[in-house]
Amino acid sequence: MLRRHVKIIVKIRRFQLFFMAAAVLSLCSCDTDLFELYEGLPKDTDPKMEADVWSPSECGIDEVVLESFSIRASLNREVLADIYFNKTDGRCQATVEHYKLAMSRLVPTWNGTAARVTVNGVDQIPGKSAVDFSSPVTYRFYASDGKYSDIRIVLEQGECSELPVMSLTTEKMVSDRYTWVMSSFRYHLPSDGTFFQSEVRTRLLYDDSFYSDKKSFDLEFDRGLPMLGMAGDTRWALISNVPDRTYLRNKVAGRIGSVLDMAWNPSSEYCELFVNNVYQGLYLFSEQVTVGEKRVNVTQADNARNPEEAGYLFRMDWNRESHWFQTAVMELPVNIVYPSAVDAGGERYVRDFFKKIEQYLYRKEQPDTSFRSLVDMESFAKCWIAYELTVNGNAAVPSSVWYSKDAFGKLCAGPLWSLDANSFNESDRFILRDYETSDFYADTRSLWYSRLFRDTAFVRTVKDVWEQHREELKDIVSYVDEQASVISGTVGYTLQKWPTDRGSNKDMKLPWKEAVDLLKRHVSDRWTFLDKSIASW
Repeated sequence: MLRRHVKIIVKIRRFQLFFMAAAVLSLCSCDTDLFELYEGLPKDTDPKMEADVWSPSECGIDEVVLESFSIRASLNREVLADIYFNKTDGRCQATVEHYKLAMSRLVPTWNGTAARVTVNGVDQIPGKSAVDFSSPVTYRFYASDGKYSDIRIVLEQGECSELPVMSLTTEKMVSDRYTWVMSSFRYHLPSDGTFFQSEVRTRLLYDDSFYSDKKSFDLEFDRGLPMLGMAGDTRWALISNVPDRTYLRNKVAGRIGSVLDMAWNPSSEYCELFVNNVYQGLYLFSEQVTVGEKRVNVTQADNARNPEEAGYLFRMDWNRESHWFQTAVMELPVNIVYPSAVDAGGERYVRDFFKKIEQYLYRKEQPDTSFRSLVDMESFAKCWIAYELTVNGNAAVPSSVWYSKDAFGKLCAGPLWSLDANSFNESDRFILRDYETSDFYADTRSLWYSRLFRDTAFVRTVKDVWEQHREELKDIVSYVDEQASVISGTVGYTLQKWPTDRGSNKDMKLPWKEAVDLLKRHVSDRWTFLDKSIASW
């Protein structure tokens, strides 16, 4: 009999079970449901087969052992990352970092051996019993002979900002931009206590952070959900902004698009992010560039009987997707993003459409004004102003340059996307007006603006758009200050965790505050340059 008890204790320590069971609960039998709580149990162990082994009625606990104490996100809805307590003499302590946690009803779990565990005389079951941790709590661990040890559990609230806090817990590693991985998504708003939880498909977002350690994520929900005051949709992005020392460029570019009253431009909000229980720092939660009633609003392809009746979404980019081609004259790289399953007839229609535009623009010394029936000049004027004000070098490559076309409609420029790299740098010349061959990359082609500016109607459109929005655009510098204050409490930790000392922006080695000041100066100087230049036309 003694040998049998020794084997039992060895098995208990080997598998690190939480505790045997409360002595007051069914001492004559062991309910197999209890074993669902034992997260430390190896997957190849069948609790039902060994239920008789763990029955506390068959063995005594001579020594109380507490090996670990934790509060798991999987057992607590509002816990965004697992909380592990540090154990010292008679005390376990942990601090909740980066977000504010309501502590009045949390369910802890623990590993160790005890015949019984109580709090204020009430029996506790790991993974089930909720406790108020807003003040220190004493757990009493009993041995079979009635002796006990008291462990004081202390959970403290650490520093946190007022930014929304999000978490992603993935079923497996998110390793590429093609494979969706099921994940659990949560966010918490400290401002009003709002908490949200949902399943989401996750993959890497292909942007300027793709080859860095701090990744951006592409999110797809089953249903359209409004997020952080933004209109509901199924597709969202968590943007790392890691190429941007200031963490402000994408946000400021979005503001410029809003001031210009573009047909649609992605809205975004700052947040802090946990991925698989690890704090990642500052992110930008953003609407994705997708087709939808509240996004790029073009005719759904399902409603089209032929290519002319469909809506389209294009991205000019050297990164080739499934339906990629180069334009006939200027060899610009075009991805047909929507419809994603465009057939051969639809692709031929798109190629011919772009070919007609370029044939009109490049037919003679002066463009054939017939291009006006194919190009939405106001949207092209707004995008030109945005690209020039932000000194968007990626537009000249081109990279992440978006266009759309509705059924029987013109080609529209926009929205703005991915301006965290190669942007807002010092420049005293135009990026997209005076040349076709880009001096960023010798063998690539710039956009069509040098030809568009030979058309007096287009020049007049640019002047009209600038005059209408110039004062608001001048105030972008104040917006930089406003957003800098929003992230000032979080960006320091993020830059320390994810250094950004290399890249195409010219502020990569500056302290954050100096980088922000340089960004403001560049915006102000660029506005002055554009204002004087446009006034002289």
